[in-house]
Amino acid sequence: MVFFVILLTILLSSPSCFSCDDQKLKNAQVRRVNHQENKNRKLTKGMINSTKAESIQTVNVDDFGAKADGRTDDSQAITFSKCTNLRVTNLMIKNPQQMHVNFQDCQNVEASNLTLTAPEKSPNTDGIHVSGTRNISIKNSVVKTGDDCISIVNGSRNVQATGIVCGPGHGISIGSLGKNGAEDQVSNVLVNGAAISGTTNGLRIKTWQGGSGYAKNITFENVVMQNVNNPIIIDQNYCDQNEPCQNQKSAVQVENVVYKNIRGTSASEVAMKFDCSATFPCKGVVLQNVNLTGQAGRNAKATCTNLKLDYRVASISPRCPN
Repeated sequence: MVFFVILLTILLSSPSCFSCDDQKLKNAQVRRVNHQENKNRKLTKGMINSTKAESIQTVNVDDFGAKADGRTDDSQAITFSKCTNLRVTNLMIKNPQQMHVNFQDCQNVEASNLTLTAPEKSPNTDGIHVSGTRNISIKNSVVKTGDDCISIVNGSRNVQATGIVCGPGHGISIGSLGKNGAEDQVSNVLVNGAAISGTTNGLRIKTWQGGSGYAKNITFENVVMQNVNNPIIIDQNYCDQNEPCQNQKSAVQVENVVYKNIRGTSASEVAMKFDCSATFPCKGVVLQNVNLTGQAGRNAKATCTNLKLDYRVASISPRCPN
């Protein structure tokens, strides 16, 4: 069993990789120590790479590793790879080159009290990236960035995010999935309790045409949004290239998605956009107590293609045209 604890750690532009598969930091603990006595202590590269790191004690990790100066190619602040029974808490990261925290092929993860910050216009600076990871709980964290606050991609299942403050950024995203014909799978995702403000998207599922697999059993509930451009969006025709993407016959299936107790304001006229595949349309999309308005109380709109929504209660606004 491998178990890591990271407490009261502050990193500034600090790429590091904790690989639980190659014995680096195996059975190590980064524990809270007296702040006054250790305020100037730094975590060295030797400490991180050491196979003898049985008990590292540090606080206020500062200016470690490569910096965002364009002269290094280590773009992710921290990657946890192939870790089991991992706990990360009270972690602060500011101004990474790209992703802040990446959980890759991990199991049984608890991440809490993270504070992740990057400029609003900084590209590819996802806050928390979850890839191939099972049984992960993300709690009570603040993400202000230039890309997705949380991104969940292929191979991830049993993902919970609670008590999330997001914005600026691109919101909370599942995907993208199915790029270049890939078979991608994401399932059993719960986002419960989030405040999203000033983002380009709110709650987003995005898949490419031509892929396969599924994004299923997903619940977004108890979410408040303020001044969000696309508060609710499912895009099965995602395309981020300059030229239009060609229509494809296959697609990642999106099914069993619930939006419950969602309210707030949309910065754009369209507050809900469901752009589903013509060949693999969205299935089992449920709206329950969803109320989104435009700025200054103006009415917002919904656009809906290739799906039939299940309205569980009368309090739904906006609604798809009949």
